[in-house]
Amino acid sequence: MTTYSDLEQKLNQSLAWMSGQRWFGDKDRSLRHVAIEHMTTAFDGTDPIQLCCLRCEFETGNDAIYFLPVVGSEGDDLRDAFTVEVFRTWFFRGFVDGREVQDGKRSWRWETLQEHRRDVQHVHPDTSTTLRLEQSNTSVVYDNRLILKVFRKLQSGPNPDVEIGQMLVKSGSEVQVPNLAGKVEFTEGDETTVLAILQQYVHNFGDGWGWLLEQLRNRNSGSVSAIALLGRRTAEMHTALATGSTEPAFAPEPITDEDLAESQRRIESELDQTIEGLLQRGALDSTTAESLQQRLRQKLTSLDSLRNTVRIRIHGDFHLGQVLRTVEHDFSIIDFEGEPSRPMNDRRKKWPALRDVAGMVRSLDYAVQTVLREQQDRSDLMPWRDEAISAFLNEYRSAIKPSLGIIPAADEDFASALAILSLEKALYETRYELSNRPDWLGIPLGALERIAGN
Repeated sequence: MTTYSDLEQKLNQSLAWMSGQRWFGDKDRSLRHVAIEHMTTAFDGTDPIQLCCLRCEFETGNDAIYFLPVVGSEGDDLRDAFTVEVFRTWFFRGFVDGREVQDGKRSWRWETLQEHRRDVQHVHPDTSTTLRLEQSNTSVVYDNRLILKVFRKLQSGPNPDVEIGQMLVKSGSEVQVPNLAGKVEFTEGDETTVLAILQQYVHNFGDGWGWLLEQLRNRNSGSVSAIALLGRRTAEMHTALATGSTEPAFAPEPITDEDLAESQRRIESELDQTIEGLLQRGALDSTTAESLQQRLRQKLTSLDSLRNTVRIRIHGDFHLGQVLRTVEHDFSIIDFEGEPSRPMNDRRKKWPALRDVAGMVRSLDYAVQTVLREQQDRSDLMPWRDEAISAFLNEYRSAIKPSLGIIPAADEDFASALAILSLEKALYETRYELSNRPDWLGIPLGALERIAGN
C-alpha cells in the first residue's frame, strides 16, 4: 500500500504532471511543492484507494488545496483515479449505499437527495464517460442519466453551485438548471467542504461555446434568434435569484455610495496591474499604454449609473461555456460555483446583475474573434456580432421587470454601466491571455480600445 512519504515523493517528482492537468486551476503560477494535507485509505472491494487532499505551494501567492484520489499499487505511475473505470463505478456506488468513510475526526460522506433515490438506483454505474473539457473540475456522465461534477480546488463552506441550484429548483422558477441528486462532503471538525455533486444529465448538443462556433463556421445566420433567447433565459435567472427566496443570503441589497467607491478602487487597481503587465511583456509601448490607461480611467465615472439599483446573487462566471444548448433547442444554465480562483466568501457575494451580462457579451465577442482567426475573409462576422449582442441585450431588458431595480432603467445608464463592467471583464481577459495565450491578446486588447474610444 502506498504510504504518505511514497505518494508525496511521487507527487513532487511529478509537478509538471500535476500542473498540466486540465482541472488544475493555477496554471499561471509556478508549482513549487506538494504536501499531503489529508489522506484516507478506502477499498473498492480489493484494491486500496487513497482519497487525498493536497496542499500545493507556489512561487508566489497563497497555497491551494486540491482533491486527488489515487489508485494503484506501490511502484505504479501516478494516476488520477477518475481516469480508471473501476474507481468511477466505486465512487458512484457511494450514492446508492449512502457510504461514509471515517478516518479519525475526518469523514467522507455520500448523500443522495430523497426525491432522487430511485433515479440513482436505476443507473448502471459501470457505464461512465469522463468529459474532456477545459475546466477546473472533473465531469463524469453515468449511463447518460446523471452527471458527477468533482471540485478539484477545494474551499470549505457553503458551495454556491449547491446553494443556487437548489434555490432555483425549489423556487419553482422556469430557469432550466440540472436538478441536484446528491453530493459528497468532506468534514473535519467544524469545517465541511463539498467535494462533488451529482446532477441530472441534460441531453444537449454541447455547451454554448462549441455550439456557437459551429453555427458561425457554417454561416448559420439564424443563430441570432437563439442568442436573443439566451438573453431572455439570463433575465429569468436574475429575476429568480432576486425573488425566489426569503433567505438573507439571497435578499437583494441597494447599491450604496460605498459600494460604488469600492468598485472604482478595485477596477482602477486592475487597470494599473493590466497596463503594468502589458508594459513588462512588451505588448504595448509606453506611449500607447499611457494613452489607453488614461482613456479607460475616464470611463470609471460611469459607475454612477448603477445608483438606484440593487446587488443580487449572480452566476458569477457567466459565459457561453456555462450554458448547454439542449436537444429542445433551448438553453440550460450550469456551473454556479463562480470563479474558482476567488475565495468562497467572494463567490457568494452579491453583485450587480450586469456583471453576468457583461461576461456573456464578452463571450459572444470572443466566439466571433475565434472564428475570424480561422476564417479571415469573413466580412459578415462583425455585423453578426453587433446584431447578436443587440438581440441578447434587448431581449434581456424586455424580460426584466423595472420595479425589481436589477438594472438601470434609462438607456444611457444601462449602456454606461455595461461598458464599465465589460471593461472589468476585458482587463481580466487581458491578464489571462498575457499569462497563458499571448497570441490571443489582440481579442481583449481590441475590446479595451473599443471601450476607451466610445
